[in-house]
Amino acid sequence: MKKLILFLFLSSLTSVFSQVKLTFKDSKSKEPISFITIFNERNQEIATSNEEGEIVIKDLAALTNTIYAKSLFFEEKKLELNTLKEGEIILLDPKINLLDEVVVSSGKYVVLTAYYRILNLKNNKPWSFIDTEIKFIIKNNSIYIKNISHRIFDTAPKEDYKISSKNPFYIKDLDDKSLLEILKLKFNLIKNNENNVINIIGKEDKKLYGSIKKISNHDTNSNIRIDISKRSKYYKGIQVEEYHNEDLLKATIKDLKYKMYEFKHENIIDGKKTKFVTKGELFIQNVEYLSKDEYKKIMKLKNNDTSISHYSKEFWKNLDTFTPLNSVVESEIKELLVERK
Repeated sequence: MKKLILFLFLSSLTSVFSQVKLTFKDSKSKEPISFITIFNERNQEIATSNEEGEIVIKDLAALTNTIYAKSLFFEEKKLELNTLKEGEIILLDPKINLLDEVVVSSGKYVVLTAYYRILNLKNNKPWSFIDTEIKFIIKNNSIYIKNISHRIFDTAPKEDYKISSKNPFYIKDLDDKSLLEILKLKFNLIKNNENNVINIIGKEDKKLYGSIKKISNHDTNSNIRIDISKRSKYYKGIQVEEYHNEDLLKATIKDLKYKMYEFKHENIIDGKKTKFVTKGELFIQNVEYLSKDEYKKIMKLKNNDTSISHYSKEFWKNLDTFTPLNSVVESEIKELLVERK
């Protein structure tokens, strides 16, 4: 009996010392951090932290002494197993803002040139369409918009063109943070090994809102694609972003390739239920790095009058990155809408 008790005691000790439980927290907010991944010196994945920032590293005897904690949003940290204590809290430093990183690393101002289009549907039929060539200028953690050329199609009479409330033209701001950064504020990012994706889980309601995954592309090995659903009492929608970089840990705003948002809502008009859909798509054409003098020159450009179309060249043609509109929708735009000139 004594031998059995001794064996069980030694077994429990072996179990205790063959693994260690750690908790990862943000060094600034002291909040738990999910999706911290531990790698060994061969860059093999060992374990990933849960929603509470907790992680259990097993089979310590099979590991070398040095391991690494990596994350999408926090600086990598080197850990020595022989110094770790059971239940220890590990603080990680947040990465610098991605916009700051872009400007600092290049030493110049970053300018993204894009083709942007907005399609508004009313009961599944186009009621306005806008497309534009725009430049997003990044400086000191801020983004400035310059509208270079644009077209406007709708059904408004000419006398209403100057009425701001009846002008469909608008450009949705490019967020000063990538969707990757924004997600970490409201969501937990949990790796799904079966599907090889990262699930976007609500921190409060624990619901699945979307995913982050790599996608194949004809001109590159792969891209990062982020899909997330959005919903309120007034609308429901989705947002998609694609980055021209397959490394989640290194993707920055300058890698943005494509951005799409689509929102749906219903209103009662003249006693009838009316369905509205707004879909905006942004296709990045190129990325430039400007000197201070070049930056000043482009900032002096004035935005064009947005009550009518304004362009000197057919900017919507011969685009480097572009997906054509559905042929039916394109035909309906020509048939049902009139260009403001």
